[in-house]
Amino acid sequence: RFMKVYFAAPLKDILKQEQGLLSQAEAKATKIRERTIRKSL
Repeated sequence: RFMKVYFAAPLKDILKQEQGLLSQAEAKATKIRERTIRKSL
């Protein structure tokens, strides 16, 4: 919902246009999650 309001476009168009950014964010989140698990936090 946030992205739909922020970009003022249909969600499928937003996902198409921002695929690179979303992929980078997902990779970063995975690294942070793995690091947190390793540190046992």
